[in-house]
Amino acid sequence: MGPDWAIERAERYSDDELTDGATMLTITKDHGGSCSGPRLLSFAADVGTEIGREDPLISHDLEHVLALQSACPPDDTAEADLTGKRNWFTLVDAAGTPLSSSGYAEWQGILAHMGTLTSPDHRRRGHGAVVARLTTNDAIDVGLIPQWRSHPGNTASRRLAASLGYEELGVHTVATLPRSTV
Repeated sequence: MGPDWAIERAERYSDDELTDGATMLTITKDHGGSCSGPRLLSFAADVGTEIGREDPLISHDLEHVLALQSACPPDDTAEADLTGKRNWFTLVDAAGTPLSSSGYAEWQGILAHMGTLTSPDHRRRGHGAVVARLTTNDAIDVGLIPQWRSHPGNTASRRLAASLGYEELGVHTVATLPRSTV
């Protein structure tokens, strides 16, 4: 989908080539195009029965999400985009400090676009898996298909998704153009 000139140029490339950000920039550069992606798309179909914790302390409050984001690197916070999501499950410790959070945004009434973020001081302890499992289950329970997007180089994100039963099934690449060129 795009302006006629972009579609005509894209016809010269294979589907695989069109998932490459560099190809999309080649197609759109003389029109001021920018590109995000590619992102690998993974989907889950089954509710998980094991969360790896007994009685985790879970918050659904935005204040805990904001506190967690302030403790994380900006790139990680931007990729998870938790404030752009709802239905948060935030794991907190006994003092109420957020350790990890996951949430989703409903897209088109069918997809639950997932995001998970863990405090750098609390990574590699399974906290992300706990909240991502709860969030995935919640999305499935309300009739949505959970979608996980990962940068191809984000091995930790891809492994977490796979451990929760997500399967990589597609690639998403977006070229953005200034309004004046559309």
